[in-house]
Amino acid sequence: MARSTVYNDGLVTEAKWEKVSKENKSLLKDFLDYCKASDKSPQTRYQYERQLKVFFCYVAENLDNKFFVDLKKKDLIKFSLWLQSDLGVSSARISTLRSCISSMSAYIEEVLDDEYPTFRNIASVIKISNREPVRDKTVMSEEEMQKCLDMLVEQKRYQIACYFALLISSGMRKSEAIQMKVSYFTEKSKVLNGMFYLTPFIRTKGKGEKGKPLKKYIIVKTFQKYFDLWMNERKEKGIQSEWLFVTYKDGNYDPAAISTVNSWATIIGKITNLDYYNHSSRHFFTTYMKEQGFSDTRIQSLVGWASLDMVRRYDDHTAEQELEGALAEFEAVFGMGDTNSEENNEED
Repeated sequence: MARSTVYNDGLVTEAKWEKVSKENKSLLKDFLDYCKASDKSPQTRYQYERQLKVFFCYVAENLDNKFFVDLKKKDLIKFSLWLQSDLGVSSARISTLRSCISSMSAYIEEVLDDEYPTFRNIASVIKISNREPVRDKTVMSEEEMQKCLDMLVEQKRYQIACYFALLISSGMRKSEAIQMKVSYFTEKSKVLNGMFYLTPFIRTKGKGEKGKPLKKYIIVKTFQKYFDLWMNERKEKGIQSEWLFVTYKDGNYDPAAISTVNSWATIIGKITNLDYYNHSSRHFFTTYMKEQGFSDTRIQSLVGWASLDMVRRYDDHTAEQELEGALAEFEAVFGMGDTNSEENNEED
């Protein structure tokens, strides 16, 4: 099964959002506009909106739809208990929610202080327990990866297969994958003796609207087949969009959104029967490249990481596997360790 965010599942619906007060809706909109003017990244703004909608729906249902600036410490404590006791939300998720509430509070203190001079940021009353992570890292083998691709092709889900192949062939984040354009994948785009596609600069994770501009490398060998299948289907359906991944809406093919690829992750999870999430493909890519003999520094260069620590973070090899890979070196230094030597067979 794919991962899902526990407290978002069914907690923000159109009907529930409709019940949220106009004051809180207006405050959220103004806050998001401020974030955009302050050069917050699109992903950061998306997270703020997503998390704060959960919070405001809770306020509407459980706290008499109070205006945000009128909430008391006891109200946030109730919200915290609801997250932990009723929903079983992880400490990491609670931390994210508290951060979003704190950011909106800081906005009110700094920008709306003339309207609400007595308002104070009280988000710190939302306590975060020191619980262990509730989900284990998903490690996907090459066999499981290939089986999933085969099943997606068998089911004629070519776009999802192309998306999945892109992730495992590049280590991209989902927010980077949805920026891909068809024009990025031509013969002229191939580099390093045709082994990789190299894209133009795209926006990757980083501060500001532009983030950190990077070019992305994609392994041709593991990607091409699924790209071709998807391009053939696009041609049959008459899809003219410049964007590689699309979603059909109101008679048009629009660029795929984060919510679109999250739904694809759910499909992949069901097929593999694993707790699959988009980011686990970055683990697969790093581990796969290590198994192909690529050094940490070369993997770092391919993905565009600033530090070698990132390679170690995403490499899923165990300590035992690392040592097994060095057997030839050990034997060259220490010998075979033959326990049947004459010396070992001598009697005391």
